[in-house]
Amino acid sequence: MNKLLRYLHEPGKLIPMLGYRKLLCWIPDKKFIEIIWNLRKKSKLNLDFPITYCEKLQWLKLYDHNILYKSLVDKAAVREYIKEVIGDKYLIPLIGIYDKVEDIPWSKLPKKFVMKCTHDSGYVIICNDKSKLDINKKKKELKFRMNHSIYWYGREWQYKDIKPKIIIEELMDDGNEGGLIDYKVFCFNGKVKLFQVHTGRFTKHYQQFYDINWNLTNISHVDLPTTHEYTVPKPECYEEMIELSEKLSNITPHARIDWYYVKGQLYFSEYTFHDGSGFVIFENSEDDYKLGEWIDLSTIISTK
Repeated sequence: MNKLLRYLHEPGKLIPMLGYRKLLCWIPDKKFIEIIWNLRKKSKLNLDFPITYCEKLQWLKLYDHNILYKSLVDKAAVREYIKEVIGDKYLIPLIGIYDKVEDIPWSKLPKKFVMKCTHDSGYVIICNDKSKLDINKKKKELKFRMNHSIYWYGREWQYKDIKPKIIIEELMDDGNEGGLIDYKVFCFNGKVKLFQVHTGRFTKHYQQFYDINWNLTNISHVDLPTTHEYTVPKPECYEEMIELSEKLSNITPHARIDWYYVKGQLYFSEYTFHDGSGFVIFENSEDDYKLGEWIDLSTIISTK
């Protein structure tokens, strides 16, 4: 009930959730995006001459339909692409891929694992001890996610026709009680410009943005706390992360390539083409313009 009340007070977040539940499928993509934009940004979306980062992400959602993106956001299919382009040593070890929830051999799974849907975003089962896992509850959650597409949440077209599957991978652990540091590398026209670093996901969750020289910036989003009380040390894999991110992102004007660094080994996490579905709100609106300058739309053959 509290969650529902919160959404009622924030219609800009309610509409995507209603969309995800297939209640607004009748609204065309462009109109749906404009409705959320108006509610979240309190302004009119400029698709004719997009300038800001978030405006350009909406334009890319609607008009940059490179068919390759579909396999890159598919959490199963992308593994083959990563293997071919940079090598399978960067893949988190695989436990299994299943077509249906009923196919999962729960009794045979290891004590620790990570489980998610291949067509989804944001939902992850992180199991540290299978004996304490409410399996029946997780089955219900998985069935719900398998029957819904994240495409309907923000109309990111590449998710629309992915065949839902469940992927199970080994749980990466570096011994930090706050969880792994999540390195999200922002690439613009094949060049790394910015690092978003998430720490303390299981304790006190913060995000920070670092520039290409690993200097802490003042960039932040309103939906997640940012701290300047400490800086995250530049990872030993810094140069390797840049090289690989640029290699993986050179097929698009903008992509976020996510990584984990565990016990001296770099692991690919996921591709994201529209960070926050293009609806993030910057604490300082000038940052929205700054990042927008880094996206060159002239390289795209529009589907418009």
